[in-house]
Amino acid sequence: MPDTKSRPRGMWPRLKRYLLAGIIVTAPAFLSIYIIIFLVNLTDRWAKSLLPARVHENMAFFGIPGVGILCLLLLLIIIGRLATSWLGHFIVSLTDRFFTNTPVLRTFYTTMKQLFQTVLGENTNSFRQVVLVQFPRADCWSIGFITGESEVASEAIGEELQFVFIPTTPNPTNGYLVLLAKHQIKSTAMTVEQGLKAVVSMGMSR
Repeated sequence: MPDTKSRPRGMWPRLKRYLLAGIIVTAPAFLSIYIIIFLVNLTDRWAKSLLPARVHENMAFFGIPGVGILCLLLLLIIIGRLATSWLGHFIVSLTDRFFTNTPVLRTFYTTMKQLFQTVLGENTNSFRQVVLVQFPRADCWSIGFITGESEVASEAIGEELQFVFIPTTPNPTNGYLVLLAKHQIKSTAMTVEQGLKAVVSMGMSR
């Protein structure tokens, strides 16, 4: 006798299953395309707003989609080049001093600065290794990312400690920062991209 319990009866359950399958298949692609189009249009409007209307109306170059992104990348490259010069260092130090001495902006500015320096910095190994740690209890393994070392904490405890960021799922921007000894950390062969995919997909990615 065939097992009918595992199969949805009627047309509506099947249509509902097909609808959910269609959303799962198409939603990521449509959302990605929508975000790209939104960013392109946003940067294009920004680039056009920098010049008088007569200029960009008479130049067909500004009618090409994606010009704003190219202008933004060029502007960031120019700013980065100026920041590495003597005058750029002076301006950056003044700006840094202003934000760090402003009570309301200080917390946000310092946090964002440390985040970008950690993730994008050339001279750091932070957020480059995926590890496994026993969290939140023993024999319960969680995915973590090594973000650095603490000399002060290591001296206080008497052994070398490492910062490990344990992200929450499915939002990896939140999580827990713990200090663990090396013998408490298990290295993995996963890349950072694979580790983040596992966190965001709640372990369903392959």
